[in-house]
Amino acid sequence: MQHRSIPPLAVPSNVPDLELLQSIVVIRHGSRTPWAPYEQPCWDGYQEDWDCDLTTITGPNPLTSSESSSEGDIQNLFVFEKIYDGLKGPLANELGGTCQKGQLLQSGYDQEVTNGMFLRDAYVRVEDEVQSRSDVSNVDGKLFDSVKWEEAKTYDDFIYFRSDDEQRTLLSGQALLSGMFDISENVIVKLHTADYKNDILDPNPTSCPRLDYLEDVAKNSAAYSELGANELAIDMENILAKINGDADIMLDCIMTSICNDLDLPSALDDFTTSDEESTFSRMEQYWNNMNTYNFIHDDGAYSKLAMGPLWSDIKDVLMRVMSVQSRADMETMEIPKLYLISAHDTTILPILVSLDIWDHVFPPYASMIVIEVWLFYLV
Repeated sequence: MQHRSIPPLAVPSNVPDLELLQSIVVIRHGSRTPWAPYEQPCWDGYQEDWDCDLTTITGPNPLTSSESSSEGDIQNLFVFEKIYDGLKGPLANELGGTCQKGQLLQSGYDQEVTNGMFLRDAYVRVEDEVQSRSDVSNVDGKLFDSVKWEEAKTYDDFIYFRSDDEQRTLLSGQALLSGMFDISENVIVKLHTADYKNDILDPNPTSCPRLDYLEDVAKNSAAYSELGANELAIDMENILAKINGDADIMLDCIMTSICNDLDLPSALDDFTTSDEESTFSRMEQYWNNMNTYNFIHDDGAYSKLAMGPLWSDIKDVLMRVMSVQSRADMETMEIPKLYLISAHDTTILPILVSLDIWDHVFPPYASMIVIEVWLFYLV
């Protein structure tokens, strides 16, 4: 991850002046605990108890507190650190220890801080820096003129932060902004979210029942049956039988284990970054083949339908920017310079499929899609 960067804009030599107006950034949350307790362990001997150092602070907004004075003074308020240790045996949390299911881990928080630093390098002007990422004098690729939040914030809605109402996505967005800007005091950022049950950042059959139909069609197709009967499938099912593992949950099991230095069963403990033929990598590929097929079946019909509402929101943002004649209009019209969406692998993947650019690699933790909007001046 340390070798990533936001690539420079490829600019022809005869291009007119260019200025970056906006960046729309979609991220997958960072490394997390297992997203669900399973009816059976991932494999024989799987470590089930999870303890977490990263905690969450919660409290009411002091600006809306009934104790605030009519002059708008902000009152000091109690805030609370959520610690999941309130149960004593035989009762326990769903993951056993002191972690929520699917919560962001410290390593995941650090991943998103690093993502924020990539955006900082790309979009924030440092001191008297003039050159953009393109190293072309007539191209300005910086969105913000200071790394200090209070100086970068030139109008209220200069950043729009959208997330679903999950701890791991909320904190991932917070971590990213922490890596992008420096602050000298507590900052309140508006978070735009919704009831998780009805949200549209993930494929949501509750909001769109036809998604279930499209998934059934895909999984009843001849091509899907062939995936479940090829040599890779046969080999991996034999291994799963030996370790008493479940194919449906295997990716979550092996990724949460390897990312947290937990023990893997000997049959899968051969991962290297360069060996695509390791049993670990082949098991990952088998899961990927079987559990993402519905996203790509029938020219990505499932993905396009699932991401339709989110693409509609992004289109509305892009349409506002298309009316801009200069950078000054962004401030006058209060159009966000950074539109940040913190979501999931099952957001990143169908977005890529809907654009016909998915490379069939399952989106890892802290993945990031960046869409830039540039303004050019005719000469």
